Amino acid sequence: KNHSPEPRSLSISPLTPGKIVPVDLRRYPGLFIQKNSYFATTGKDIKFTTHIVRSIGAFLGGQNVFLTRINGEGTAFITGGGTLIQKILQPGEEYIVDSNAFLAAEGSVTISAQLAGGCFFICCGGKGIVNTKLVGPGLIIIQSMDAKRAADAFLQGGGGDGGGGGGGDGGGGGG
Repeated sequence: KNHSPEPRSLSISPLTPGKIVPVDLRRYPGLFIQKNSYFATTGKDIKFTTHIVRSIGAFLGGQNVFLTRINGEGTAFITGGGTLIQKILQPGEEYIVDSNAFLAAEGSVTISAQLAGGCFFICCGGKGIVNTKLVGPGLIIIQSMDAKRAADAFLQGGGGDGGGGGGGDGGGGGG
């Protein structure tokens, strides 16, 4: 709490490099969020509850079966890595995403798990057993790079050989 008579500033940042998206909870009530995607909230009467994804595939596939649900009047700030995509699904429209790509969904969206493929793909594909299935209507937010992938890319120097120095004398000019 600011005990000063003057307005003060506060700066915060997520634990990992990424982007932050504001979501108006009055417009998108009952927002479901995946673990590690919550950043902050502002507003009145903000309530957090736990929601269980009722899907045997989620439980068996190692997907997070518990989501946090945010209700209230205000703004929730969601964080994720890479490109963040906000999409409004039409009634019955389906999106199937890697479970690590899912960040948040409006309360009207049905969230479940779906097997990622056949037995060979599940065992040898390297992508896990299940994907997240999102069925509209409502807002969904997904990311292109979760925190683990971002850390791996950072530790590997961005995917290249770490080069970039140019090798020249840096000069250029004059005659």
